[in-house]
Amino acid sequence: MLKALPKNLDKALNELKNSEKELVRLVVDLIRFKSENPPVEDYDIQLYIRDFLNQAGLGCVLHDPGDKAWALTSSFGDGSDGFIFYGHADVVPAGDPSRWVHSPFSGEVVGDRIHGRGASDMKAGLAAELFA
Repeated sequence: MLKALPKNLDKALNELKNSEKELVRLVVDLIRFKSENPPVEDYDIQLYIRDFLNQAGLGCVLHDPGDKAWALTSSFGDGSDGFIFYGHADVVPAGDPSRWVHSPFSGEVVGDRIHGRGASDMKAGLAAELFA
């Protein structure tokens, strides 16, 4: 059983708390991409994520198999140990926007909640992975 947080974890949690506004901004930015599936008509969100990783100094490769299912990979270090973070950037179609209290692709922040398609599956998760 873990009895105390390792010092590095404590430091990481403090850094994350200090970066909360930046993390919320990233979630909002991702929600604003209309990445409904079906149909996936553009891949701007993948390009945004690629650019985000590149700006963070993490090389990123965009894999285009030609069937509209792009994948991104990014790595750093010597490759001896690692993690795999997996996610998707598409969302289920929003349907009739007039039935939404908040626009499905607004990323509107109200209090401590972020509203929009992907806020819980999976754009907020992608943002958390990108911050990790």
